[in-house]
Amino acid sequence: MHAIRFMLLSVAAAVLIACGTPTSSNDPQTASAETPAVVATAPTAVATAAPTAVAIAPTAVAKLVPGDRVGDVVLTTIAQPDPTIPAMTDPCNSQNTGEPGVYTFTCSVAASPNLWLGLGWSNPPDKLEDDWKNITWQAYLEDRELDLPAFGTFDIPITGSDHKLRGWNVAIADPVPRIYTLRMVSTVKNEMSGAKPGTYDFTYKITVTK
Repeated sequence: MHAIRFMLLSVAAAVLIACGTPTSSNDPQTASAETPAVVATAPTAVATAAPTAVAIAPTAVAKLVPGDRVGDVVLTTIAQPDPTIPAMTDPCNSQNTGEPGVYTFTCSVAASPNLWLGLGWSNPPDKLEDDWKNITWQAYLEDRELDLPAFGTFDIPITGSDHKLRGWNVAIADPVPRIYTLRMVSTVKNEMSGAKPGTYDFTYKITVTK
C-alpha cells in the first residue's frame, strides 16, 4: 500500500515539471493530467494434483500348522492316537458348565511328549458324524490361530464307554514347563445330545509341570 502511494506522487511531480504551472481557465475542456489507473491482478492459483491414497492391506498372520514354533515349543501331530493319551484340557473339564458362554478355566497337567491339546467331541459312534457336522471350530494357542484342517482329526474309542472320541490332532512335541494359554471357540448350530445350541468360548490357562 505505501509503495503504490509513493509511486503516484512521483508521477504527478514529473508532469508538473515538464508542463509548467497550468494557467487558470474556466474552459471546461482545459486538459488536466489523469492519474493512471492501478489494476489489481489476483494471484494465479496453481492447481496441484491431490495425493493419491494408496490402500495398504493389513499383513495377514498365517495360521499355525504342524512343525510351526510357538515361542519355545513346536507343534506336531500324534502318529498313533490311543485312548490313553493325556490331554492338556483334561484337568479343566470338571469346571465346564455345559452352557454356551465365555469362560476361563485354570488347571495344571504333567508334561509328556506329544502332549495333546484336547480339542474334540465324543458321543456314540452312530451320532458322532452328525454331531461333528453340527459344530464349527476355532482354536488359538498363545493368541495364534491354529489351522485345524492342516492337523486333521482322529477317532478313538473311549475306554469303559460306548462313546467314541473325535479329536483335532494338535499336540505340543516337547512341552516346556510353564503356563500355556489355549482358547477354543466352538459353535453348536442345532440341539444335540450333550450340548445346547450356541457359542462356547473357552480360554484355558494351563500350567504344564515337570
